[in-house]
Amino acid sequence: MLAGTPGTRPFRVPGAGAVGGFPSGFLALTPAVLEGGFELVAALVGLEERLRGADLLLVGEGSLDEQSLQGKAPLAAAALAAARGIPVVAVAGRLSLSARQLREAGVGAAASLVDVAPSEDAARARASHYAGPAVAAALRQLDRAPSRGGGDAPVRTHDDMTGSIRHCG
Repeated sequence: MLAGTPGTRPFRVPGAGAVGGFPSGFLALTPAVLEGGFELVAALVGLEERLRGADLLLVGEGSLDEQSLQGKAPLAAAALAAARGIPVVAVAGRLSLSARQLREAGVGAAASLVDVAPSEDAARARASHYAGPAVAAALRQLDRAPSRGGGDAPVRTHDDMTGSIRHCG
């Protein structure tokens, strides 16, 4: 509908289709510019400065899955921290990424609320109750990690579909 409308600017750019194409109208009809959400928020909250001297980054997400690998904030933050040598622990409601995928995204250990709750419904209904035990489970995995610089130490993982607590490092 906007294509060919007099006075419109180019609006078919990467990211313009986000949120159902919402940004494309602004790009076409206003002097708006499209910025990456993570980069903008990271700059606004001073994430780089906050990571200086950090011993650990804990990230959370409702579901860590294939879509998360496309630039969602938790894994973007994990990559930033990992590039600075800061260990990263991820906790999610559901976790469907493999240990390898998480490791490549900069995550050293991860756990799912579903794994510490009696059921997925319970995890969803009482997420704040199960978040602490999930964080503790992931931290135990990180604590058991071989020392960094140990070369190609084996990765310990529990990858069957009944459990998602992973040591990724």
